[in-house]
Amino acid sequence: MRCFLALPLPAAICRGVTAVQEALRIRCGEADVRWSRPETSHLTLQFLGNVERDRMLALVPALGAEVATHRIARLALQGVGAFPSPRRARVLWLGVTDGGPALIHLANALWRVTSPLGVPAESKPFTPHLTLGRVRAPQRGADLAAAIAACAASDGGAWTPDAVVLFESRLHPKGAVHEALATLSLQ
Repeated sequence: MRCFLALPLPAAICRGVTAVQEALRIRCGEADVRWSRPETSHLTLQFLGNVERDRMLALVPALGAEVATHRIARLALQGVGAFPSPRRARVLWLGVTDGGPALIHLANALWRVTSPLGVPAESKPFTPHLTLGRVRAPQRGADLAAAIAACAASDGGAWTPDAVVLFESRLHPKGAVHEALATLSLQ
């Protein structure tokens, strides 16, 4: 199974993300971007990759126990940016302005639980963000950099998350399909 751990987004936040994407899309000009579908958007905490089903499901009780010790009072999505930079954008994102340290703490704790699966630690520190789209043709960076600057203060909304979800992701020609395998309640 191809799996990941994430915070699902409430419908109101999905609408806010859609508005930010539309504002960005209008300003992107000729940029070739594969936009994330807001209805399947989530805030990824850890990508696990391909994991044996039985090994992954055996960790669910430990993941649930760990998640239950964490509380995230408020998450706010605001500010458009890009990895690695606006001029060489590969990933367009909406930043996390409130709740970032709590998300980093939770992501690190989840990694400690999943490390027996052999999931390698990320080479870079976890940066809380919501992916808006992936750039297919980064050579058109000037259009994207200007669009990102114009949307820098965009607001995607705020909410209090109540659960982390273990998802299975199946790749299809029209985009990935995510199935929730377990819902783990936050404190």
